Formats: sequence, C-alpha cells, structure tokens
Amino acid sequence: MINNEIEIENKNNKDYNYIYFNFKHKKNKEYKISFTSNYNINDNLELIEEKDLNNTLSEPLIVKIYRFKIIPEFLKKSNKNNEFKIDIILEEENGGKDQYTFRFESINKDFYEFNFKIEEINILPLELNEQFEIYSDILIHKYNKKHDTKENEYFYLSAEIFLKDENDKYDLLFYCSIFLQCFDTDFVHNHLLLFEPKAIKVGQIPEIKLKQIQDKINFLIKNPEKLGFKDDKSRLETIKLFYSFALYFNLNFQKEKINEMFENEKICDYLYNKL
Repeated sequence: MINNEIEIENKNNKDYNYIYFNFKHKKNKEYKISFTSNYNINDNLELIEEKDLNNTLSEPLIVKIYRFKIIPEFLKKSNKNNEFKIDIILEEENGGKDQYTFRFESINKDFYEFNFKIEEINILPLELNEQFEIYSDILIHKYNKKHDTKENEYFYLSAEIFLKDENDKYDLLFYCSIFLQCFDTDFVHNHLLLFEPKAIKVGQIPEIKLKQIQDKINFLIKNPEKLGFKDDKSRLETIKLFYSFALYFNLNFQKEKINEMFENEKICDYLYNKL
C-alpha cells in the first residue's frame, strides 16, 4: 500500500520528476530492490519495461527498466558536492546483496542513470548507446514525449554527461544516436558544440543504424534549414557546426560524399569558415 504522503500528493495531481535506471541479467534470475533509510519510501519503485534480448548464450537475457519519483520531502542534500543522494539495495535470491548510490544535482528535472553497476551482484553491463535507445523508445512510445519537450531535454543532458568526460573517449555511434533524436530541436546547437573528434572512438556501427544516420546526414546536408535553431542569431553557427560533424562522419563512413560537399560553394564557405 502506498504510504499516506504519496497518496495525498497523487490526489492533488502533483507532477513529479523521476529517476530512471536499468540493468541486464539472465532471465531465470530474480532480484529484490529496496531503498535504504536515507530515502525511506519503498512503494515508490515502478518497473516500467522489460525487454527480452536476442543473444547467443544458452540462457536468455532480459533488460529491466525502473523509475521512481523524486519526492523532495524525503530527501536530504549532501554537504559534499552540493548534490542529492539516494541509495538502493539490490538483493539476489541467494541472499547476496549490494548497494548503489544515485547522485544528482537537481530535484526539478528527470535524471537518467547510465552507469548502474554493482560489483557483488551478477548483473551485466549495457553499452551507453543501448541504454540511450531503450530510454528514448520509452519516452517517445510509452509516455508520448515529443523530441522538443523538457522531458527529452533532461534526457539528453543526462546522456551528454558521458560526452564531457575528459578521461574517456566516447563512441561515435552514441553521439550520432543523440543527434538523431535532437537534430530538429533547439537543443541540437548545444549537442553540436560538444562534438570533439579527439574524444571520439569511431568503432563499428550496425548496418541498420548506419543507414539511418547516413540518410539523416545526407538529407540535412542538402536541407540545413531542417535543423533546429534556438534563434536567428544561432542559425548560422548551428549550420557550421553541423557541416563540420557531417564532414567527419563522411570521412569515416561515406567518403564518396565528401566531393559533393566541397562541390557546393555554400557548404565550402561554411566549412572553410569553421575549419
């Protein structure tokens, strides 16, 4: 039974922000998740999606996606780093257990955890791109959130933390996946500003996904007005940033398109100005 505080808030139709997280495990395993005393509100946890994974292992795998409300009355702010912390415990059927801490700076926006790892419990890691696709699919198809909503902006911000890590490189596929979701929003300018070739691992891109990225980039090269813009002042800068990103992508995945870019006088002007 949901405790009285939550019940009262629901009756008042209060909007909440959420923390989302996910993990992968063998399908025949079961785990119990609970909050520790620093967030004593265990009925708040919601399993929102389960996805079976095709794999070559003898035991099938599953991904579970959870969320829980950020309820300010039950939170205490840490003095260190000016952040909030919520601890949860993941427990196996055999009694083994371990703790994970969610760390976030704002209670006024959704937070998406991409780094959920527990050493003592037998769960499996997911690639950043896999998690991004899972979260994105839930937002768009389960909760009907359009690309230009605040909820999606919070989602992009949670993902882009991993594009700013100076100690680690990120996969081009991960960057491109975010781009495909936000190219027509005013948030695309910030995303393109984060593009840094030195920080990228090119890696392999699955054929189906590669085709999606190629089609979108080729379309936007010819139709840059379809990019999102914050305002008229940022329009030209956004286009310059996009063409730099498109040139880098073409150098790695469709070299035959490079000449087409440089044969276009307007694109050349953008590229020379930027480069």
